[in-house]
Amino acid sequence: MLELSGLEANAVAGLERLMAFDQVRPDAARLLEPCYRRLKDIKKLVEVLEVRVAIADAQQRLPLFTEIAVLREGLGQKPLAFAARLRAFTEAPQDEGTREELERLAADLGSFEELAAAYEDTLERGADGALADDLWRRLAAIYGDRLQRLDLAARAWNEVLTRDPRNLFVLDALGRIFRKTSDFKNLSLVMRRQLALEANVTAQVSLLFELANLAEETLSDKALAAQCYQEILERKPEEPNAIKFLARVLSETERYPELAVLIGREIQLAEQKGATEQALELMVRLGRLKLSRLNDPRGGLSQFQEVLKRKAAHAGAVGALEEMARSESPLKGEAASTLEPVFAGEGEHLKLVQMLESRVSSEPDPRERVGLLKKIAEVYTTQMDNAEMAFVTAARSLREVPDDDGSLELCLRLYQRADAIDEMVALLTECAPKAADDARRAELYRALARTAALNDEAEDSIEAWKRVLELEPTDPEALETVGKLLAKGGRVQELIDVLKRQLAMADEPQRRAALLYQMGSLQQDYLKDQAGALATFRRLLEIQPEEQNALERMDRLCEAQERWPELADVLARRLKVAQGDALNAAKYRLGLVRETKLLDKAGAIELYTELLGTDPRNAGALTRMEAIVAKEPQNAVAVGVLLTAYRATGDLTKLAAVIEARVAVSPDGYERKLLLTELASVRDAQDEPELAFLALWRAFKEDPNDADLRKRLETTAEAAKSYEELVSAYEDELPRIAEAADAATICLKVGQILDTKLRESDRAVAFYEKAREIEPEVGNRALPALDRIYGNLGQYEQQAGVLDALASLAPEAQERVALLFRLGQLAMEKLDSPDRAAAAFEKILTLEAKHLPSLRALEQLYEQAQAHDKLYRVLDAQKEGAQGPERERILQRIASVASEGLGNVEESISVYRELLSKNPRNEQAFAQLEKLLEKAGQADELYELLKGKLSHTVDPRELVRLNERVGRVLFAQLNRAEEAIGYFKAALERDARHRGALESLRDINEQLDRETISSSSCGG
Repeated sequence: MLELSGLEANAVAGLERLMAFDQVRPDAARLLEPCYRRLKDIKKLVEVLEVRVAIADAQQRLPLFTEIAVLREGLGQKPLAFAARLRAFTEAPQDEGTREELERLAADLGSFEELAAAYEDTLERGADGALADDLWRRLAAIYGDRLQRLDLAARAWNEVLTRDPRNLFVLDALGRIFRKTSDFKNLSLVMRRQLALEANVTAQVSLLFELANLAEETLSDKALAAQCYQEILERKPEEPNAIKFLARVLSETERYPELAVLIGREIQLAEQKGATEQALELMVRLGRLKLSRLNDPRGGLSQFQEVLKRKAAHAGAVGALEEMARSESPLKGEAASTLEPVFAGEGEHLKLVQMLESRVSSEPDPRERVGLLKKIAEVYTTQMDNAEMAFVTAARSLREVPDDDGSLELCLRLYQRADAIDEMVALLTECAPKAADDARRAELYRALARTAALNDEAEDSIEAWKRVLELEPTDPEALETVGKLLAKGGRVQELIDVLKRQLAMADEPQRRAALLYQMGSLQQDYLKDQAGALATFRRLLEIQPEEQNALERMDRLCEAQERWPELADVLARRLKVAQGDALNAAKYRLGLVRETKLLDKAGAIELYTELLGTDPRNAGALTRMEAIVAKEPQNAVAVGVLLTAYRATGDLTKLAAVIEARVAVSPDGYERKLLLTELASVRDAQDEPELAFLALWRAFKEDPNDADLRKRLETTAEAAKSYEELVSAYEDELPRIAEAADAATICLKVGQILDTKLRESDRAVAFYEKAREIEPEVGNRALPALDRIYGNLGQYEQQAGVLDALASLAPEAQERVALLFRLGQLAMEKLDSPDRAAAAFEKILTLEAKHLPSLRALEQLYEQAQAHDKLYRVLDAQKEGAQGPERERILQRIASVASEGLGNVEESISVYRELLSKNPRNEQAFAQLEKLLEKAGQADELYELLKGKLSHTVDPRELVRLNERVGRVLFAQLNRAEEAIGYFKAALERDARHRGALESLRDINEQLDRETISSSSCGG
């Protein structure tokens, strides 16, 4: 029935009812399938397909399951579609498309547990080959990425790995899983397999770093970590992190020889890279390793010393050496010696002392120890300002070797600063008997005597000096000091008697002089026998005429006894041997004696002059010279000396006062001028320009013809603003000026001051003109100023004369043109003198023929004077350089002058034609040309002109006029009536009531009628 009726509804309904019966269900489903397909009833189609699957063979089931899954997914029944896909997979697990669709639906539904179970079942059923490999891969991905069952994912990947042992991707996946699960042991195995398969060196290094870190941090396998770092360095010898980590592992595992080799390698690499600081740090580290771990102190010391050779005061090397120096190492002395210059250079004084002490403690030679101890004492003294410790150290050095000069000198220099007098006495008492020879023992006892004296232990001091005299009977200090001590005890005479006996026995001049000096000193200081002392010192001078100490004592003795001539002699002797301040003091005293006691003023001035020559500030000499000059200002020598001293010291106030005093009494005008000029300089230096001007003004009066002085006077007047005074001085002294040029220059300067500073124009003009009168060559410099002043005063006639003079003197043509032009303008505008103005402008044209402003000015003047010939020439000259509207204006003026002024109509016509050729719309030119052509009777040219005008005219009224005008020319002047008619008609087309055109047409018609009648008559 379905075959006959197609989709007959009753038949379909019947078949659907038959679906309820098992016996006929397959047949009903087979018949209904095409019906549902044509009806596109998907839901019912799926149901019949499900029936068909149950009875289909193996080949048919996979397509049916696939279609059912597609249809159910289209109906939105994704779980049922997923079930269909599972059934399809069970039927054909090897079909890749089925697996892909199954996983897609599992992802949409989240049904990975069911999917994994299906894959597991298939594998259990014995899947093998490529299918098994693919299923295990898919299971690994599902367990790892979807279900987070990392243990199952690891199992699946291991299954894949058994089939493909060299698969780096699988190893990488397993590595990620073991990292997540913290299965570090298995991870290390995986990483080792990855390392064996990896070809890229960079990747190998990365894996080795990770494996080393795993071994070190997690597995506590230091040996494996060290092996990894070493393998990294085999691949990349300069890898810094590998070196660093390997060094740490070797250190932790106490593999020190290997660590030393590694550090040596690091040093080489750092040096190759130029990393000096890094290399030095590594060298220090290697040195410490040798010192503390490898039992190689000499090697460690060598390393530290090498570092300091390369970089002084390297902190690491210094610290290591410092530890070594403080230790009990047999090399501590060498370490300390190495550090000594470092701490000295760095200012680490306490550490320097410690290093030196370390050297002392290890030094076997006493003299070397003394040298080191003195060095320590010097550091305490000069660098640390610790006198107490310096003295203690110096005392140690003296005890070591009592014969050492430096130690004794050092103790003597320090004990007072250290407030250790008692300790010094005890030290010297201890050391003096131990000295090796008499000279050294005498030196120590001498030091003891002095120290005891300072400590107010007179008896001990005397005893010590006695010991000195026992060892050195002629020692002058011992004798003198004993004498003082005896004198203090009231036994001076006894000492003198002893000295006299010694003098009687002495043969050497030097020894005799020493004894005489000691006797005289005792007589002077203790016995107060001044006459006896003076006599003794005279005897001494017979032996040694320049003995300074004796001369000094005689100086005091002579002054005390007022023996002035002898004092002068003593002072003269002292001058021969004295130096520096002592020499100056002696000179001053000798001068004072000569001046005040011996009345030898000239001799005194000579000495004062010498003093001030070497020291201009010598107070004594200055004071005495000032006193002399105050009393005798006319004393030129004294004044000169004092002026020289003040100049040298820069004492401007006193210098000015002395100059003023000398000027007041000097009879020489030239000297007064020079002094006043210097006084002006002093006032300038004192920033007193008014006083400086006054001084120069006085000097000027002394010599008004000194040009340099005048110049300076003017400069100072400018600074002091003393313009009135300068003008007055120049006016007063003008008659004394010898040279005309100088007089003119002065007049010019006075005029400038009156003009620019005092604003007295009338007086300024007088001086300017006077300068011109005295010396025109100089006075002409006033012309620019006169030009300005006359202009300001409205004295235009005088200004014109000045401009004329300026123009005649101008060196450049351009400047002369400018001046003449101003003269012309002045004559035109202020003097109302056209002729003078024209003359000026004409002069300009001789210099610059195309000077346009002059040409235009002359155009105006010639036009006013009706000088047509000259006007024409001026216009013609302007024409060449003119452009645009200006050229048109000039051409029109030329044409106008030619026709109206010169009566040259042809020239005028030619110019107008030129204008129109350039600008056909020039109405004025057209109108003038029209008139001229008509006036000249040139009808043909007039016709052509008007006709041409018509061709580019658009104004209706102008068109009417032109057509009427052309018609009249043709009719009235050219007798071409027929041609004229057209133009008249054109005019009437625009203006039908135009009277001229109408009348002309009427006249033409009448003329034509007459001609017609005449022709007829002739023919008849």
